Amino acid sequence: MGALNNLMLGHVLRKLTDVFEVMLITSKSTAPQAAAIAQAQQRKTSAKMPYWLRCLRSNTPLQVTHVLFQHMHQMQKIDRQGRFEAQSALFELLVEEGIAMDIVSYSALRLGPVALPTACRAKAGVRV
Repeated sequence: MGALNNLMLGHVLRKLTDVFEVMLITSKSTAPQAAAIAQAQQRKTSAKMPYWLRCLRSNTPLQVTHVLFQHMHQMQKIDRQGRFEAQSALFELLVEEGIAMDIVSYSALRLGPVALPTACRAKAGVRV
């Protein structure tokens, strides 16, 4: 994968993660003002979701999964649990859409322990 393509893939995954992170914050928020602001931001960004998903489809499921897992690993490393949860929700959607590989198929490629976030290894039945 070329450097520019890798950069674009990472950018699109970050944007989609932002949308999912706002959705999680909105669902957990009890303050009506915070929820209203988050919902307005979510409407604005989720309008671009079809475009971002089309961008992801130009990559192989392996590439998408690999870059997303790199991002998830980074979030675990710096203890950004909310962001990691958003990435996990995004990952599930991407697998359902056929844009990313499922955990079992990806771990079967034996890409190494760094490529598969710790929480995902346990789900896939991979020894941690």
